[in-house]
Amino acid sequence: MLGTAPVIAGAGLTTPIAYRWKTQINENAQVPAFAGELPELDHNEIVGWEGPYQDAAAFVLLRDSDDSARYTQNFDALLALLSKKGYTVSNVELSGSTPIQKVFHSYILALWTSLSAAQALGVDPVVTELLDEFKAQKAHH
Repeated sequence: MLGTAPVIAGAGLTTPIAYRWKTQINENAQVPAFAGELPELDHNEIVGWEGPYQDAAAFVLLRDSDDSARYTQNFDALLALLSKKGYTVSNVELSGSTPIQKVFHSYILALWTSLSAAQALGVDPVVTELLDEFKAQKAHH
């Protein structure tokens, strides 16, 4: 996934988790990342990744074993299509037996994923110069 912007896809329970993955990757790995929600991601939004931006995106599908049949069908179709078109696609199945366990496990996995990406890119996840400068400017206004 290095050199590409991760697009984290969620549905139902995984929608806010996808957003958390996005923000962890943004801040810790200092990489642009995006969060999308089914069914919008597999409708209008997917069109934005065609053409010249195809090589810029890698998809992470956050899936829950308790997803509705509709979400499961959408994720399966999205996985098949994106794989066929040559995108990098990863399925991440939530683990845990309750929704709260799944959320916490996923948040920890997001943190570790973002820190691993930072390490692979040679990025210090503690140094956030642009954010620090923005906060300092905002404080003076």
